[in-house]
Amino acid sequence: TVRVRSFRRLRSPLMADSSLWGKLVVTNWSIASNERPCAASYALTGGQEVCGRTCTSSIRLSQSATWVSNRHFVIQRDAEGVRILDISQYGTWLNGSMLQPHRWKTIEFNDEIEVRAMKEGQLAGSVKFRLELPTQPLSTAPTQPLSTAPTPLERSMSSEMGSPKRQRPGLRRETALPSRMAEGRPREAPLSPALAVMFAAMNAELRDVEVQQDANARRLQTAETQARAAEEAARAAEQQAQAARVRRAELSTQLEEERAARATAEADLARERARAAEMEERLRQAEVERAARVAAEESAAREQARAVEDLRSAVHDAAAPLARLCSLIGSPTVCKATAHGDE
Repeated sequence: TVRVRSFRRLRSPLMADSSLWGKLVVTNWSIASNERPCAASYALTGGQEVCGRTCTSSIRLSQSATWVSNRHFVIQRDAEGVRILDISQYGTWLNGSMLQPHRWKTIEFNDEIEVRAMKEGQLAGSVKFRLELPTQPLSTAPTQPLSTAPTPLERSMSSEMGSPKRQRPGLRRETALPSRMAEGRPREAPLSPALAVMFAAMNAELRDVEVQQDANARRLQTAETQARAAEEAARAAEQQAQAARVRRAELSTQLEEERAARATAEADLARERARAAEMEERLRQAEVERAARVAAEESAAREQARAVEDLRSAVHDAAAPLARLCSLIGSPTVCKATAHGDE
């Protein structure tokens, strides 16, 4: 059974792709085991391509190359151009200079990328790639000749095709296309109609799978966006509720303070009213006392006037007999004294 993901990663540069923007051509390899890579050139179609030993790498090297990381370097094409990132444990060289790990570096077309095998500080082998435009002719072979021995992938494919046994249930097995198709080398004869139909069907299935994956990713992103928006709305509602509770507590405190101030003011007003009533009572008593005093003074004045009149009447009544007596006696001294007594 050929896994669809593995086939997509081992795509040939000869296959038509509308998003093809470059290719990575193997220009040299010198490895002690003389193992060749899975292809002589690799088509660069996506926004990001990974080179490594895993089956999910678009630029896949041999699993036995232990000096290559599972994810060795990344080539990415974006608005800033074509860049390369070293994510390995062993290092990646660009035009003979070692890249700084985990730091993007701009790369131009026709630049050379090298993955080296170091043993006890000495160079034990290397694989070199050259970044080319898709319009350039494909490199038919690297500087060293390919080994004529079949690769382990080819042996596994031939053994599967020749064996009548079926795969046991529950056992997942991963194979790859023959190196002739995976490498994209020129072929002496064109593909048979059956293989062409198979490639077309698999390409259509891959496109459907990618479209479905993109739709699922968009739906997942939309759901995550909605979930984040709901969380933000809930957080904002909680903050508003907390602010409302705080405002309510502040208003309750202000109301209690206003009620206490109002009670204090009412108590002060009652005291002022009592004091005013007391003053009015005192003024009324003072007015009564003044009126009584005036009445007493008037009565005393009348009594005094009456006493004076009575005294005058008594003096006048006493002076009349003296005057008659003086007239009878004829003495001027007595008359003068009588006159003085009348006054």
